[in-house]
Amino acid sequence: MKYALSIFLPATYHHKNQEFLEYYKQFFNIVDKIDDADIVFSSNKSYSIEEYPDKKFVFGPHFSVLPNTASKSFRNKYNNAIYIHPSKSAMNVWKNDCKYDSLPLAWVPFGVDTDIYVPGKNDKTEVIIYFKRRDPEELAFIEKYLNKKGIKNYKVFRYGSYKENAYIKELNKAAYVIWVGRHESQGFALQEALSMNVPVLVWNTSLMSQEYGCKDKYNDIKSPMETIPYWDVRCGEFFYKKEDFPFYYDLFLSKLKYYKPRDFIVENLSFDKCRQKFDNLLEHHFGIKLSTSTNQEQPVEQNDSSHEQTSEYYSEPQYHTDFSLSPEAVAEPVPLTDSQNDQDYKPALDLDDEHEVEQEQELEQDLEQEHELEQEQDLEQEQEQEQEQDLEQEQEQDLEQEQEVLEEDHREDEYLQIQDQLQIEVQ
Repeated sequence: MKYALSIFLPATYHHKNQEFLEYYKQFFNIVDKIDDADIVFSSNKSYSIEEYPDKKFVFGPHFSVLPNTASKSFRNKYNNAIYIHPSKSAMNVWKNDCKYDSLPLAWVPFGVDTDIYVPGKNDKTEVIIYFKRRDPEELAFIEKYLNKKGIKNYKVFRYGSYKENAYIKELNKAAYVIWVGRHESQGFALQEALSMNVPVLVWNTSLMSQEYGCKDKYNDIKSPMETIPYWDVRCGEFFYKKEDFPFYYDLFLSKLKYYKPRDFIVENLSFDKCRQKFDNLLEHHFGIKLSTSTNQEQPVEQNDSSHEQTSEYYSEPQYHTDFSLSPEAVAEPVPLTDSQNDQDYKPALDLDDEHEVEQEQELEQDLEQEHELEQEQDLEQEQEQEQEQDLEQEQEQDLEQEQEVLEEDHREDEYLQIQDQLQIEVQ
């Protein structure tokens, strides 16, 4: 199947988003120039869209974590562009906190490769702790708790310091994952664990400011931002407070064999499911009917009716939810209810794997500044220590000189006394 449309991709995406785009673009004719395109997918490169009234533009999600100058500069004269986010919560930050109105906002997830991230055949005996930009004391708490329980077969994966192959290899042996991470707009690493049918216990966030070292940076962002923007009860459990961990850990272990996280990913976030979501996005916002190619290529069908600048997604995802659990139900399997709408379920919310490059650069800059500050402080301390040592040496020298003067005076006194004594004896 191939759509009778041509697309142009002028910029690369985060490599996880790019993996899905490589799959998605096979359904289109790919062109090398914007003039030949029907639709332009641009992750972080801006265009003067008013110069291309016959093109449709899908911008984002990599311009910035929060709206920057480039994302605010668009003039949507012909209503032919939108800006996408990987989740509704990420979109809501721009919409509600930043009051972004340069382009219509939309949210659509990028697919997880369920053909690569498949359940392992090894014995599931290992435990993974995944740690990403949270307070180090929270990680120390989890490790101390596991050690106290006699659980020694765990391995910690720290974001940014491991190879993906090593992570996949360990997931093949993992019975479960304990996740201590920041807010996410999609959270590929977590979703890849779910795709491999590994249940996850998540120490969830509620605000962006919980990201370690970013309290001041995101202090004004009040929209809910969680670690798990896509989730249901088949995936595992989540909690928010340290004191709740023991209860949820026991609950999680008691139900471990009942979770079916891969089913959730396949039904909601597989390449094929997300292709359908992207198709719906184009049809909803641009009125484009994605007819397939034939021997005689049909023209692109478009709806001439104008679309208001809506921030709402084209359709709501379906969740399986059940919040009837109590401590008495710890040992019971989770009953999955029928799909419920967004009013019945407060989905876990987030922001941002897709902005990793910018976040990493900012974090590196912060670390460099901290390192430079530490070096300056160390240098100042060394100088102060040298000054103190010099002062002590001067004081010691002064004391030695005073002692020498006293000794010399004493010797002179003794000499005069001897002289006086000799004179007396001579007389």
